[in-house]
Amino acid sequence: MIKKLFYTLLLSLFAMTANAQSIGIVGDFSSWGNDVVMSSSDNTNFTLSNYTFLVSGSVKFRQDAAWTNNWGSTSFPGGVGTPGGSNIPVPAGTYDITFNITTGAYMFTAVSTSYDAIGMYGGFNTWATPSEPLVTGDGISYAKIDFNFTAAGVKFIKDNNTTLTWGGTAFPSGTATAGGATIPLTVGYYNVDFNKNTLAYNFVQVPVSLIGDGISDWSTDVDMVSTDGGISFTLNNQMLMAGSVKFRTNYSWATNWGGTTFPTGTGALGSSSNITVDIPGTYNITFNRVTGNYVFTLLAASYASTTFNGSMMTTTDGVNYTLNNAYFAAAATSQFADPNAPTNVWGATSYPAGTAVQGSTNMIPVPAGYYNITFNRTTGDYAFTVSQVSLIGDFNSWADTAMNTSDNGLTFTASGVVLTGTNIKFRANGNWTLSWGGTTFPSGIADFTAGSPNIPCVAGTYDVSFNRTTAAYSFSDLSVNQFSANNAVMFPNPTSNNFSIDREVTKVTIFSLTGQLVKTFEGVANRNYSVSDLTNGIYLVKITATDNSESTMKLVKQ
Repeated sequence: MIKKLFYTLLLSLFAMTANAQSIGIVGDFSSWGNDVVMSSSDNTNFTLSNYTFLVSGSVKFRQDAAWTNNWGSTSFPGGVGTPGGSNIPVPAGTYDITFNITTGAYMFTAVSTSYDAIGMYGGFNTWATPSEPLVTGDGISYAKIDFNFTAAGVKFIKDNNTTLTWGGTAFPSGTATAGGATIPLTVGYYNVDFNKNTLAYNFVQVPVSLIGDGISDWSTDVDMVSTDGGISFTLNNQMLMAGSVKFRTNYSWATNWGGTTFPTGTGALGSSSNITVDIPGTYNITFNRVTGNYVFTLLAASYASTTFNGSMMTTTDGVNYTLNNAYFAAAATSQFADPNAPTNVWGATSYPAGTAVQGSTNMIPVPAGYYNITFNRTTGDYAFTVSQVSLIGDFNSWADTAMNTSDNGLTFTASGVVLTGTNIKFRANGNWTLSWGGTTFPSGIADFTAGSPNIPCVAGTYDVSFNRTTAAYSFSDLSVNQFSANNAVMFPNPTSNNFSIDREVTKVTIFSLTGQLVKTFEGVANRNYSVSDLTNGIYLVKITATDNSESTMKLVKQ
């Protein structure tokens, strides 16, 4: 409907005909397709009188409505068109046009008409004059194509005279009255038409579409959707082919954006570059016409599918496939396969790398573990590498510290890790696609959901263990048996619920690491102290001896 309305607005005022062996003018105003034929009495000098361009844009002269012979230049209003030259920039307006096919000389002469000067003013220009002029070809129907209203409210005005205005209470369409109310226009980009006789007006949100052989062809627009007045646009679940696309408004090349990067980038207004779609598939697409920013989010590639052991592999080119963090709970044998063609398989006998043969019944033996798998569907080359887990946090400025595994990634250890700061996490393969956080220290069960909290660690030197299957982790403090005064404490096994003191004391006090009092004992020599009622964690123990000397150590309760 918008497309029909636009073309009606753009073309209904001006009859267009084309004849063989003719010279015509074509451009953004006609979406580069409907030549307006010029007149000639000598087949050398051609004219077109009183012609109105509703939109500012580019034009060219050409012969017989074909690109075999065409002329253009960068000069306006006059210049010399060269064969195959640049587009001529023409502002919206009414012109008498001349063109000499022999010399290439052309001229656009602005026509001064006796039509009333109708414009718009409102919030977008703080209700000031001169107003934003509308264009007309007959003095009755007035239009403005692709105008950005940056603030609410608008009226129509004659001769920039604030006593000669028309307003209305309806939006986006209605019938104005002389001196009427402010039209309740909302912010956005609109095509506007106004009939001076009937006072009917219409504001149509400017459509933005995607066009090109990457979505259909270069003559078919696919509309995008906007909910904010034509600024931000979306197109969801759209199938794209290998090819090129551009964004444009009003199904016309008058305003278009191209780009040089994919799947994200910033579109350049009027760019000669097309956006190249190099991965065919289904996408969600976003575009902001103010910033030019665009994002093509791949939902599913259109390449042949490949699996290993029933798990789908990913690809960006239909040749090289990957499967990260693949889990084998027990040793297994399997093949690469096309799930859409069950008899199409690739088999081999070597591990961890080799060349699979298409159609082979051989099975690849894979030990239990976690793996990153690569496979080239063209050559058959494959490789299994153990999926790595690393420590990352304040202590290494959030750069990865590798952990060790001897069982193909099922369990990991790291020795003598010096922790500083208060935050730490585990993550796989040096990226955040898969990571583990937690809420307890020095041990716990990690949470691998997205956005899980950092593990609140305590500074010290630790041996670290992590079981990837159960997500259980433990930090064993190597400094836990190093205490301050006279070796007053005999530290128990970390899993013990008791500790004992080897000499007479007057008081034993347990604090949290933040200094809060947790528990107090009055003691005698060699008395056992139970901590079975404490929650797991690290505590500070202060021992006061009979001579009033004090010792402090860390106590790990697990």
